[in-house]
Amino acid sequence: MTSRSPTRFYGIQVLRGIAAVLVLLHHQIVAIRDIRIAGAERFFILTRGAFGVDIFSPVSGFVMYLAASKALRQPEAGRAAGEFASRRFIRVASLYWLFTTLRLIVVRITAAVSLLSHFSFWYIVTSYLFLPAYNPQGLVLPVLSAGWTLSYEMLLYAVVSVCILCRAPLLTWCTVVIGTLSVAGIVIPHSWGATWLANPIELEFLGGLFLAALCLRRVLLPPVLAISIAIASILFVALIPWEAEESLLRALLWGVPGCLLLWAFTSLESVADLSRHTFLLLLGDASYSLYLTHLFFVPITARAIGRLHLEGMLTLAIAQAVGAAITVGFAIAIHLRIEQALMSFFSGRIPWSLRSVEERA
Repeated sequence: MTSRSPTRFYGIQVLRGIAAVLVLLHHQIVAIRDIRIAGAERFFILTRGAFGVDIFSPVSGFVMYLAASKALRQPEAGRAAGEFASRRFIRVASLYWLFTTLRLIVVRITAAVSLLSHFSFWYIVTSYLFLPAYNPQGLVLPVLSAGWTLSYEMLLYAVVSVCILCRAPLLTWCTVVIGTLSVAGIVIPHSWGATWLANPIELEFLGGLFLAALCLRRVLLPPVLAISIAIASILFVALIPWEAEESLLRALLWGVPGCLLLWAFTSLESVADLSRHTFLLLLGDASYSLYLTHLFFVPITARAIGRLHLEGMLTLAIAQAVGAAITVGFAIAIHLRIEQALMSFFSGRIPWSLRSVEERA
């Protein structure tokens, strides 16, 4: 293991961008496959793009450890916990609420008016509050379906906030609470509907928390080993014949490679100047915007491919690449023009005294 520790983790931003693009490609190929485009089955490997979620989760745990470590050093526990919780909530909720509202408007003005009539008032409210509720299709998904992972994010923020308030040992407290919920998610029948809060996928947050602790203690992988582990993790996820589902199997088969990728990328900070890759860093900055907005564009790409009767592997690949590039472009514009404006608006009205170790968190 190397003893050098980076002062900033640009690799986290690069990983965020990669994760968001993987999720985009996953939903893109699923949408194309659903309308039964000839040749779409040849792109089955892209369905593994759901692995992007299992990159986001340990990254979130990693960043929360950095931010919480900073907050725990503040003299006033109550103020530190309040500012930490407020900062995280606004960071996630402001853009999510905006696009949840836009999603409701789109449903209202399109041919899906009948669908809107099945949206109960309680379902809409729970979607805004990151709480579980069944959608008209009987799935526990919010109005903006990509937001299903944000419920777990909010759970993580709540647990970490309590740690800061009580000055509790961060890793111990998070392991007990999240570990207990994860175990409960294994034994509770899915038919009970309680697995929204008790889900083994939360173990991926713990992986990120522990990796952050290791990295701050300068426990990093040697460069050759880091590169080898990164490549092996990607190949494992790409080649193993398994489809994603919210279970212990996912936490093992995809969560472990996701954590290893994170460790590899953070370890490479000491030998690679990732700060030079400005586009990748911008993509990482815009990853949240891309994650929330891509489902607005994915159906457009699928319909365009269907109406143009595009077939053949090369033609479909080009069409998907163009659609993905346009979606990414819009997400970057949204990040620069809307997301940053929202954060600036709220930052000017709340007396922040904390600054996250990872400023782009």
